[in-house]
Amino acid sequence: MKFGVFIPMILLIGFMIGCKKDYPDDIPDWLRKDIKERKKEENGCSLCMTIYELEDTVSAELFYFYYLSGSGDDDGPLHDFEGNQVCIYDLYTGCAAIEFADWNGNWRIIWTEE
Repeated sequence: MKFGVFIPMILLIGFMIGCKKDYPDDIPDWLRKDIKERKKEENGCSLCMTIYELEDTVSAELFYFYYLSGSGDDDGPLHDFEGNQVCIYDLYTGCAAIEFADWNGNWRIIWTEE
């Protein structure tokens, strides 16, 4: 009778561990869907996508920067919280569509392609 309770518990624990997401829960729905689509296509990458969340410390707006590491480019699409592409953001010169963006270290990695 002990095995009747033990086996379902092991299966439940394994299921819970296996369902852990590799991205935060507090991201917009459009971004969650985009990551899920990109994960379906993952087969290893030589140029891997990293998605950063950047907070403008002046306006407190959140933006999402798609960066293709290893490409040699220092720019990538920048989206607002609603998922609209604001511009192609350059790491060195910024983005003309944003009047004043002060990232000042307020950023986090949302997801990295593997």
